[in-house]
Amino acid sequence: MSNQLSAVLIAGHSRFLKSSPYRLDFGGAPILDRTLEAFADFDEVIVVTIGEAGTVEDAASKQAKLVHLEDEHATVGAQLRAGAAAINPKSGFAIAICDQALLSRELVDGFAEKFLAHPKKIFVPICQGQIGMPSIFPTSMQSEFQALGDEGSAWPIVRDHGDKLQELEIYETSIIRHIEDLDDYHEMLRLAGIPIPEAEAAGEESKVG
Repeated sequence: MSNQLSAVLIAGHSRFLKSSPYRLDFGGAPILDRTLEAFADFDEVIVVTIGEAGTVEDAASKQAKLVHLEDEHATVGAQLRAGAAAINPKSGFAIAICDQALLSRELVDGFAEKFLAHPKKIFVPICQGQIGMPSIFPTSMQSEFQALGDEGSAWPIVRDHGDKLQELEIYETSIIRHIEDLDDYHEMLRLAGIPIPEAEAAGEESKVG
């Protein structure tokens, strides 16, 4: 059943991998597929991809609406702005990253419930002192994301609305894990109990910038 929330999943950026982390294999499916499973109960999901589109995006389009930015260097601000322009949130919207493969549907649904109990506040999960994702925002803040500059991000918006924060401190590292390099990728596979694909890992070594 839909929780009447929207979600924007951005590609983000990897400083050490030339290919997009959400395209990497995760137990026989792209990481993006695993991330999308966590948002299955959302009213709508927008996936913002960058650079060269491919079969991963084609498959994802069955579960989500795609917004593609051809510029492979599109900033986080540009990605958030494009995603915010594409949603039509009823009760609020979440921001997350496409390569958060360890998020569970149960965890994300729990966050949605906590937000909906106080829909005028920003819901932010915190782990090890870091703000995690998904963070969930009131519909009234959509315009602030639509107005972001290329160098903008979600965190100044969170800071500017400090009086509206609903924080939840948990020890659940999936909310702060995403992939910057091969070590992150292999650790994510290990935590999920998935063997590291040796051939693919070797291939990715050549893409490290």
